[in-house]
Amino acid sequence: MFRSAVLAEEASCDIDGATSWHESQSGAALANAFLDDVLNVIDRIERFPGMHTPVHRGARRAYLRRFPYTLLYQTRRDRIEILRCLHLHSDPRLWRLRVT
Repeated sequence: MFRSAVLAEEASCDIDGATSWHESQSGAALANAFLDDVLNVIDRIERFPGMHTPVHRGARRAYLRRFPYTLLYQTRRDRIEILRCLHLHSDPRLWRLRVT
């Protein structure tokens, strides 16, 4: 059963913030590469939702290939919810507080 991924508000803010940061550091090309990496991982999550490592209360994490970020997500009955997009050096409490 194919389930579409939806972004939680926190994930959307995380992605916007990281995209802006990459653009301010190195320009639009790096920001676009970051977004492409995020979209590729979301596509992989939609195709194979159970393949990534479970981390906390049913949530899983999928690493971006090129950038040091991870997408935290939960599989629901009718959708896949992308909870956060976090830098690998961020405080793990950021995602543990959000997972329900």
